[in-house]
Amino acid sequence: MRKKFLMFIGVILIVFTMATSAYANSTYVLLTKGMVQSISKNPLYVRAGHDLHVKVTSTNLPVSYRVIDSNMKLITSGTVTDSTPKAYSRGVPEGNYFLILKCEVDDLCSASGALND
Repeated sequence: MRKKFLMFIGVILIVFTMATSAYANSTYVLLTKGMVQSISKNPLYVRAGHDLHVKVTSTNLPVSYRVIDSNMKLITSGTVTDSTPKAYSRGVPEGNYFLILKCEVDDLCSASGALND
């Protein structure tokens, strides 16, 4: 239990360090044990001509993620596990975007995600 918690904290620190050093505009989401779903509290504003960068990792169980715009339109989605993290970019129109993480099995998963401009 303690080993998994320390691994989760390490993953979070690495993701946040890489994201904050590479991008000035970002929003983060944490999904911890006991939570079924989590959504970014602040939207990410993507400026015209910029890409949306998505990073999502899980430390144990499958976690689904969705990126939606301010009109609740689905932009991209997928599933991650501890062995299949996701990191990619895609072009999107200028606007605000939110990241949603959801446990696929029960409330025992741990995950983190970030959106960057």
